[in-house]
Amino acid sequence: MISEAVLAGECIFPRKTRPDDAVAGPRITGFGDGAFPAFGGCVYLIWEHSCPDLENCTNVHCLGLDGGHFSAYLALAKGRITPLNGLTIPRSEMSAGVITSRLVLKVANALNLMEDKPVSCIILLDSECTICTLETSASQLKPYFHNRRCEIIENMDSVSQLCEMEPVHWIASADNPADILTRGTAKLKDIGLNSVWQIGPKFLSLP
Repeated sequence: MISEAVLAGECIFPRKTRPDDAVAGPRITGFGDGAFPAFGGCVYLIWEHSCPDLENCTNVHCLGLDGGHFSAYLALAKGRITPLNGLTIPRSEMSAGVITSRLVLKVANALNLMEDKPVSCIILLDSECTICTLETSASQLKPYFHNRRCEIIENMDSVSQLCEMEPVHWIASADNPADILTRGTAKLKDIGLNSVWQIGPKFLSLP
């Protein structure tokens, strides 16, 4: 990893997460993923902004499609290594949901102190088990899942006091940028400038 960093030269992360010509508050989108070695989440801000030449736009953040000009920026991410005694995949995925809910709440609270208040928020997970757990009665769950389900719902309720909070939705692993957090094969190029990690999957920039 050290030799890779030396050969790569530099890895740039822009500090700005808001385009200068934003016309409204951002939409918050959180992604979570869990696996045997690690779990975690990442949060993107999606902005609508004006473009002087929409048809010929070459901005890497957007596709220049009719109906709007949108761009996504990585705002916050966090990953954790699983305990030495390991976690089952369902437990790791559930823990990823907890981290993601904490991250979106932290971002929503921070944005609420600024001029551009968040418009909406959504959490996307690639674990159907976790989503089903959130929809299950707490009395049917064992303590590990019960406690984490309660925290996720509480965090989502807190976000809903600041902006519209959509239900948790499923996303395919291939479209989930949080998958980078749990892969042992990720390279520096996977998180570099204009990578999926920094600007999110392409659908985030669609109208």
